[in-house]
Amino acid sequence: MLNVAMNAGVDLKVTKIETAEEAKNAPSGFGVFNLLHDGKLLEDYYLSATRFKNIIKAELNL
Repeated sequence: MLNVAMNAGVDLKVTKIETAEEAKNAPSGFGVFNLLHDGKLLEDYYLSATRFKNIIKAELNL
């Protein structure tokens, strides 16, 4: 995902959820993976590079 974001000129911030409390406070009920943009939950499951590119295009109009 980092490479896809860099190629698209998107600043990607990765935060690792390390505790049960952080998982409880995650934006979705699945504390494994969350993709957010401006506080909006875009996905809550792992993505392929192609799916991530499509989300970047749709959300950022690239």
